[in-house]
Amino acid sequence: MTIATITEHKSFQQVDQQVCSVEELPNQEYLERLRLEQTLEVVLEKKPKLYFYQAGQALNELLKRKLYRSSHTSFDLYCQQTIGISHSQACA
Repeated sequence: MTIATITEHKSFQQVDQQVCSVEELPNQEYLERLRLEQTLEVVLEKKPKLYFYQAGQALNELLKRKLYRSSHTSFDLYCQQTIGISHSQACA
């Protein structure tokens, strides 16, 4: 899985707002997030067209339980920066 880095297109203020408004996940939720992200990584390394259902399930669980909130302010931002797709593509 490719984790996006901060680009020069974002101002320091935008980055600061993103960092300041995230919250720490309880251990169980953090472990669940790691499990789901591992599922996504495995699925995306395979043939994504054949495993889109599994990837969709993992993304849906991340969204439903807001497990992205420890590192990103929104699910859209999470999708863009971690797997390079928009929220609408993730939920299609």
